[in-house]
Amino acid sequence: MANFYVDKSAADDTGDGSIGNPKKFVNTGIALVSSNGDVVNISEDNYAGAEFGGGFAYCNIPTSLNNLAFTIQPWVGTGGSSLSFTGTTFDMRVRGDGGSVTLKDLEMNGTVNGIFTDTGSTTDVICDNSIMGKVGKTDRSYIGQAPDGVNPERLLSVQNGSTMRGPIAMDASRAINVINSTIDSLATSWAALQLSSGIGDILIQNSTILSGGTKPIFSFKDQSPSLDYIAGSIEIDNNLLTRAKTQCIDIVVVKADSVSITNNIISSTSASGVQTGIAIGRDFHIVDRELGLSAVDGV
Repeated sequence: MANFYVDKSAADDTGDGSIGNPKKFVNTGIALVSSNGDVVNISEDNYAGAEFGGGFAYCNIPTSLNNLAFTIQPWVGTGGSSLSFTGTTFDMRVRGDGGSVTLKDLEMNGTVNGIFTDTGSTTDVICDNSIMGKVGKTDRSYIGQAPDGVNPERLLSVQNGSTMRGPIAMDASRAINVINSTIDSLATSWAALQLSSGIGDILIQNSTILSGGTKPIFSFKDQSPSLDYIAGSIEIDNNLLTRAKTQCIDIVVVKADSVSITNNIISSTSASGVQTGIAIGRDFHIVDRELGLSAVDGV
């Protein structure tokens, strides 16, 4: 395991990435990662446009880091109050195959798409006490393309007080975890968590999910009927689900081993209230099903 350092105030990018001779650009610092457990420490500042380096106007996770698990975090004590990325088109693009990138104590404050995973990427993304998206953002905070068009082979984990400003839209994943975190969606075109076409296990627990648009808070729909499943298990437990204007949970044409929806509070700020129904398609197969929806605020 090694630590690498990036400092926006460095005179140039010729440094070797050591604490005494840091890189200047985010992407050249990330490119130094060579083993599992490596950490890229980036000076507490906002990076935008050419400041990312490497010819990209966003944070780039390249294919050269295939199968490596590493962390990006602030270089604490470098004078700023936080580390943030403001990208063009998206704030971060993940191209790797295998491995994982952990985003720790990081903020992505662009108004465009937040994290974008390429169709060929199977790299896990772990958001740990991080904020994805600018306040008022209406675009997606995470876009996950199907790794090979069919197989769900990656993990998205939003944990430890993270906030996703904008919906999560996934075509395929091995697993999705949202634990002790917040999804704050103002988008009108997507549900706060919109999943389709081959999804693994889904765990939403002890979190706050806000949907300010016209879509459901959760939408789990298999858009490719040829697939065998959308989930091994779906657990939506002990959450605050608020501001939905249509169905809170929309599960259509889905196959799953088990579904547990318990101890959730449904809260609506709209004058017309909220529909708390679950739409289940004809191919919905479950072993166990518990519904624990508690409606408040005039529902």
